[in-house]
Amino acid sequence: MIPELRSAWLLHRRPYQESAVIAEFLLESQERLAMVVKGARAPRSAKMALLQPFAQVMVSWRGKGDLKTLHAIEPLQTFRLLGMHLYCGIYINELLLRAVMPGQLTEGLFELYSSAVSQLSRREPVQPVLRFFELQLLQLTGYLPCFNYDAYSGQAIKPDRWYRFKPTTGFIAIDEHQANNYDKHLVFHASVVKALAERDFSNKTYYYDFKRFSRLALAVLVGKKPLKSRELFLKGHNN
Repeated sequence: MIPELRSAWLLHRRPYQESAVIAEFLLESQERLAMVVKGARAPRSAKMALLQPFAQVMVSWRGKGDLKTLHAIEPLQTFRLLGMHLYCGIYINELLLRAVMPGQLTEGLFELYSSAVSQLSRREPVQPVLRFFELQLLQLTGYLPCFNYDAYSGQAIKPDRWYRFKPTTGFIAIDEHQANNYDKHLVFHASVVKALAERDFSNKTYYYDFKRFSRLALAVLVGKKPLKSRELFLKGHNN
């Protein structure tokens, strides 16, 4: 029986044995799957030409273990990302590899990734694209905190109040005069919390706060080990 071809995005590839690679795919079935691609590093390999970053392909595979063997691969489309948009694409790939375990079903993840890559290829402003992707990833994986209610009192988030964010708990109201007593990286104004709740990234003065929140919230999901792709952002800003 010939395996069925499925739509997939290539997230990462790494050398394996003498002439093969292990390719990490995000499948349209909403799961991440690793496959051995035999002969991919052989001279003039047609398979390697298709295993490019931000390439959407059709793949089929064989095998019953965690590591499958690629049976067939066909091209669908490849997006070209440049400059900072390329760094952002590498970042979301690494984020997915850290956030989603192999075989883990995450409904809506394929569509979220497809939309982000498409936006980056059109060179849309990177801050809204990244922040939306991060929030949706947190929501799809069950790690997004509540933006509407105080995690301790249960009362609605009130305008003009300050809140301390506890990643494993949520937002907790504090008095304005107490705000300076907390780590400034953990304190957010209600207006920022409201913008996050509404996925409203139009106010550029909040960009630093949005990024601050994302890093705090994502650390619970992906761990505190630094992401290698963030080094590219630093290099890009310094060039």
